[in-house]
Amino acid sequence: MYQAQGGSGEKRTGTVGMSGGGRIDGTTRTTGWRPGCECGGEPVPCTVLDPFGGSGTTGDVASGNGRRAVLIELNPEYAKLAQDRCGLFCSPNDRTVAPQ
Repeated sequence: MYQAQGGSGEKRTGTVGMSGGGRIDGTTRTTGWRPGCECGGEPVPCTVLDPFGGSGTTGDVASGNGRRAVLIELNPEYAKLAQDRCGLFCSPNDRTVAPQ
């Protein structure tokens, strides 16, 4: 589950991957993600893959939730935004990203 707030202040809730009333448009910010389970269980370590990394929102949110993230971005301008936003650098030799 996700709950995001659009530019108008309206909250939209839905299940990731489903269309219809819970659909999020391109103007909605996704930094308001909350855990889907409030059962008090321990978090499970995982790595988030974002093949369209953009400006790094997914990496930023993953980091804030104690997760690792792999972002892939072909546009060098967006890759630079993601690097700056997430405090990462890209090695020019192997094109991998690592913490500074």
